[in-house]
Amino acid sequence: MTHSPTSCFDKHNLRRKCFAALRALSTGEKAEKSAEMCRLLSDFPAFRSAGVLLSYVPLPSEPDLSALTLHPSGLAKKWGFPAVDKEDSLSFRQVDSLEENLCEGAFGIREPVEGICPNIDLEKVELILVPGVGFDPETGARLGRGKGCYDRFLAGLLEQRKAGSAPLITGVAFSALLGALNPEPHDVPMDCLLAEDGIHWCV
Repeated sequence: MTHSPTSCFDKHNLRRKCFAALRALSTGEKAEKSAEMCRLLSDFPAFRSAGVLLSYVPLPSEPDLSALTLHPSGLAKKWGFPAVDKEDSLSFRQVDSLEENLCEGAFGIREPVEGICPNIDLEKVELILVPGVGFDPETGARLGRGKGCYDRFLAGLLEQRKAGSAPLITGVAFSALLGALNPEPHDVPMDCLLAEDGIHWCV
């Protein structure tokens, strides 16, 4: 299937549709779906083998993977969580406790405390869990919230990908948010998508 670039107007409409689909999910439904996604992820070979991972602090509308974060899986892992600087760029810092190492940051989202949480060595990252407003399971294209933070961060991994050493990039969203989305030239596609109905490998 051939995909043409998505215009800003199209993205605005797509976000509206995705947020409408999210509003149709109750708090209980989102919690159930998040629990199933944690179960799927815990059995995912790429997750089990990864020693260094990047994750996210969920907004109320996003899948909550906190039950798996840090050590509940029984697997020793180093976790990085994002912080946003004044230029809307992402950096990832190591978090050892979701209760003690996070404070309110940009856009009211909790992020690692500067000066306490050290930066993650991105060259050692093996798996990235990326939230999004919507994803295309065929192309791996991602629809973000419009700030471009993840777009810029993921673009920095292109050289690693060319060298064959890039981490596995996994988009995370409820299945209601998976559908046709035309990628743009600057988009870095997801390798796979995690939803409550399974793990979808992108072509």
